[in-house]
Amino acid sequence: ADGLRRGRLPLLRTLALMDAQIGPQGATALAPALTKRALSSLLALYLETSQIGGAGLTALAPALRQLPKLETLSLRGNEITDQGLASLLAPPTAGVLPSLEILSLYDNQITDEGCAALASALGGGALPALEQLELDFNPASQQAKHDVQDALSARQ
Repeated sequence: ADGLRRGRLPLLRTLALMDAQIGPQGATALAPALTKRALSSLLALYLETSQIGGAGLTALAPALRQLPKLETLSLRGNEITDQGLASLLAPPTAGVLPSLEILSLYDNQITDEGCAALASALGGGALPALEQLELDFNPASQQAKHDVQDALSARQ
């Protein structure tokens, strides 16, 4: 943690905080470390089953949006809401997460509304390198999830 605070992990490629139970407060504490670009070479970030919720993703989103090399972002099982997802996709999206290829939102609280926002953002050019998107085990309808996959496929 000290290396993150001081910006001394420029060679770190993968950060995995799985089952860490960091919650929204922990996510809020992690955000400044990412904002300081302590992880300038980060390729993969796994924040899985850490209970960050929508508030945690909202706190992390500005920092995550500044990670140009990030290729994999896994937010599985975090109770992320539509509002949290919206913070990650907020305009402007140009130049935001340009290298992100894999986004896992598996097992969260994303509804049809969140899927519609995601499909619209993808159609508008957000996340240009995205190839794989996981939305299973969210309360959104199958049709809404299918619409997101269609928006993703239409770009490729």
